[in-house]
Amino acid sequence: MPLKTWNTKADFDAAYSDAPFEQDGRPGGTVPIRMGYSRAAWFDYYGKLHPRTFVEVMGWTAGAIGWSPDDRVVVVGCGFGWSVEGFEALGLTQVVGCDTSAWVHTVKGDDEAVDVGAALDRAGVPVRDARRVQAHARAVASSGVGPRSRPSRGVVNDDPFTDDQARRRILASLTGDAGIRPDWVITESVLESLRDAEAVAFADTLRAWGTNLVHCVWPKDDRFPQDAGYNWHTLAEWRALLGGDVFVSMAVGRSRPRETLT
Repeated sequence: MPLKTWNTKADFDAAYSDAPFEQDGRPGGTVPIRMGYSRAAWFDYYGKLHPRTFVEVMGWTAGAIGWSPDDRVVVVGCGFGWSVEGFEALGLTQVVGCDTSAWVHTVKGDDEAVDVGAALDRAGVPVRDARRVQAHARAVASSGVGPRSRPSRGVVNDDPFTDDQARRRILASLTGDAGIRPDWVITESVLESLRDAEAVAFADTLRAWGTNLVHCVWPKDDRFPQDAGYNWHTLAEWRALLGGDVFVSMAVGRSRPRETLT
């Protein structure tokens, strides 16, 4: 059994709870506004104020593996497909994401208005308070108005690890031809939720399916506290375990430079 199943909103929020929404400060004595796993937080924190943007990380991945815009790309464990949107923004025309989270597929077509309001309530921000009005406007500006999931091909509810039929359905949604192999299979923060033996079996299956395999991971970092419920490894340790795949660190920032193993 995987260490994490990611079937509830609480699973996602717990993993992304440390990203405060007001990066430029908040009134003294007030509780931070934390949006959890949401477009509002992700596109604001990781896409605007964070010193290295999420799309840049996708660009590093593209540069590391040297793909072309018409390559066929499958992103495994994509959540609502925000990474797929990032790849599409870079010019990829044949990219699809897949995820089997029950929560993702239950709410992927909904907007985040209720969740944004709940986050403001948890922070104790009164209705009509200027801070609430500003935070709400910022959330809308960051994520836009509309569904959480917006990649052009949606998010496929199939796991390529399970069986060949699932893999064929994923490819059919991408190219219309279930028999064509993807040029690149990218796992997005999947390995950290698997035990070592599970990670080896998972990678072996995907490596046999796609022409190239890339793992985007949050690596072990002894400088910061990390949830003991995950399987943390450095990129070098993942390479030693899984062999010659491409590994890209998702942990970037002022003290975390770009890190890629190809």
